[in-house]
Amino acid sequence: MKEIDKRSRGPNLRPVPPARARSTRGVAVQMSASAESEVPVFSNFVTVDAGASTAMIEFGFIDPVAITNASQAALAGKPLPAHLEGRLAVRVALGYDTLASLHKRLTRALANLGAGRVGMPEPAAHAIAPKDKPN
Repeated sequence: MKEIDKRSRGPNLRPVPPARARSTRGVAVQMSASAESEVPVFSNFVTVDAGASTAMIEFGFIDPVAITNASQAALAGKPLPAHLEGRLAVRVALGYDTLASLHKRLTRALANLGAGRVGMPEPAAHAIAPKDKPN
């Protein structure tokens, strides 16, 4: 006996299709460097601001001596500086699908770090999942 879709109205009742298992497949991605991306950017500070459709991630650099001085002041119960000067290294806008992919990769990298697998190469495939069809 077929299950009936109760969302249908009137005499046009239709069978509900069986649920499909959601799957992802990997596709190898090779990126070529541009003149600006040849040199890696070092960052020791990051902020994330989530908007309506994208997340803005800002990577910056704060002088390590300033960070150390602020940490020591906090531990000693002394007043903290009103602000620390930093330099914006790069600002990246990500869609939420890319942000989710970044989250998975960072989680995996940190798990590998904790398991002593430092330096293990990251798989060179980007997971692609089919988009859900609207009802």
